[in-house]
Amino acid sequence: MRSKLICCAALLLACDEGRSRPSTTPPMATAVCGDGRVQGDELCDTSGPSGRSCESFGFGAGTLRCKTDCGGPDTSGCGAPASCGDDRIQTPELCDGTSLANVSCAALGFGPGTVACLANCAGFSTASCGPPPTCGNGARDGVEACDGAAFGGLSCARLGLGTGTLTCSPDCLHVDSTACRAVPDAGVAVDAGAATDAGLRDASGASDATAGEDARVDPCSGVSCSGHGRCAVAGTDVLCVCDLGYEAHGLSCTMHVNGAPMIGNISPSGASVSPTETAHLTAEVSDPDGLGDLGGGRLEDQGGARIALFTAVGAGRYEVDVSWAALNAQTPIEFVGSGTRTLVAVFFDTAGNETRAPVPLGLRCAESGDHPGACGGTCTDLGSAQHCGSCARGCNFTDPVRSWSGMCAPTGNECSFEAALPDGTNAQNCLVGCANLFPGAVCAGASASTYLMGFIGAVPSVSCSQPIDANYPTRVTLSDLNCECRSTSGQYRTLPKPRNTTCASLCSTTYGDPCFLLHFQGTMTGGASVFGADNCAPPYLRAAYDGVGVGDTIAYQDQGDTLRCDCRVPTR
Repeated sequence: MRSKLICCAALLLACDEGRSRPSTTPPMATAVCGDGRVQGDELCDTSGPSGRSCESFGFGAGTLRCKTDCGGPDTSGCGAPASCGDDRIQTPELCDGTSLANVSCAALGFGPGTVACLANCAGFSTASCGPPPTCGNGARDGVEACDGAAFGGLSCARLGLGTGTLTCSPDCLHVDSTACRAVPDAGVAVDAGAATDAGLRDASGASDATAGEDARVDPCSGVSCSGHGRCAVAGTDVLCVCDLGYEAHGLSCTMHVNGAPMIGNISPSGASVSPTETAHLTAEVSDPDGLGDLGGGRLEDQGGARIALFTAVGAGRYEVDVSWAALNAQTPIEFVGSGTRTLVAVFFDTAGNETRAPVPLGLRCAESGDHPGACGGTCTDLGSAQHCGSCARGCNFTDPVRSWSGMCAPTGNECSFEAALPDGTNAQNCLVGCANLFPGAVCAGASASTYLMGFIGAVPSVSCSQPIDANYPTRVTLSDLNCECRSTSGQYRTLPKPRNTTCASLCSTTYGDPCFLLHFQGTMTGGASVFGADNCAPPYLRAAYDGVGVGDTIAYQDQGDTLRCDCRVPTR
């Protein structure tokens, strides 16, 4: 009698929809890879794709299975094709003997080790690879079947094994379901003996085995599981076995919501782009609902415009190339020195959930002079007169009279044009000269050149209103002063000139010869070196040398030969 009741209870568990559950239209079931149901974007689940066989893929007879991420057929259980064994990879082989197509443990998502080709050339043996590097982080990533308590939505109920707790292997590659057990519907009346044998308890946890053959136990009384599940008892625990698409939270069943993808890493972190250098980025992505739930990824600018698409290259690994041209096509590249463009990596799952992460990229110009930069995507020297340190302004224009090109002024926002006067401009000074040459220009300074005994010297600071024909003081600190004596026979002899001694008396008393010239050397105010000669006896051309010596500073009053004007106009 007891065994019949247990069998009856099991049948009722499979057929009964529960006591007084509200009638609702079940939602679309959420795809969970490994539960044996092909749903969502799954191409298969546990077994191979429907209607396909090993032979239809070019392999020998065998068992066609489904990949662990439900993304396609697994031919590792098929027989070998005729070409297998010659160490050459031919269709449909994935490898052949020692020919592994550069596949490694890391490329397949595993830890360090060595891959080998399967005997049927249909895939790779990872038995010598280490556990996946993400194993132990509590999230089901990459090739992992599980990780800790994360099973990608799998449960004993989803596997059709009733209640219990799944266990994950230490290498995260296998799900252990030995703790799962089928439990009869707790809402079915069974006798006390049957309840004890089935492991059912009342709500208090006490065994009711002594209540007699007709005793009834109902530990699930009042537990509705939110109308989306079935109450059950395992050991002393009252729990809900939820419908597909729902998950248990206490004694309630709530709709399962897909989790958004998780971006673990995008490398290299310091990638840069130049006109000749493309950034190659690799992203590591996982999904709490399994890798089969990943939909893909893209790179956007901060305005949402798409730059490039990620390409899947392995379990949870994506790659993308970012070029200078692609960046410039969306927003013109302009920077001074070096620049940064921050993009956004967007990864999404099959339900449309998205995760975003910033991706900073360096921008640089390899060959652009002492002041590198880029304008409109073109690398250039921003220190040139064309730019004056900025893409927005420059001195790339000429004056309307002489077509002289300007240079960038130190302020960076002005162009400096140097004009020599007089030059037919009818100017009397630099104030008028600049205005005549450049409409709206102002004089920022002026300088004069003087003729000193055949040697040109510059007067550094002259007023903009100084007349063109003015006299300019020129000061020279003497470093050498000599008297040149010449005899009647034409012989030349030189003597250093002491202070307070004339060259005429020095030559006469020393050699009995007349003085021919006085030679001098020195440094002008402003640092320019000059040298020259003057007459031996007064009147001297520009200075009296009789009472001076080496180390003294003398002053000239020379008339300006040329006036030079520094004209400034705004950059444009």
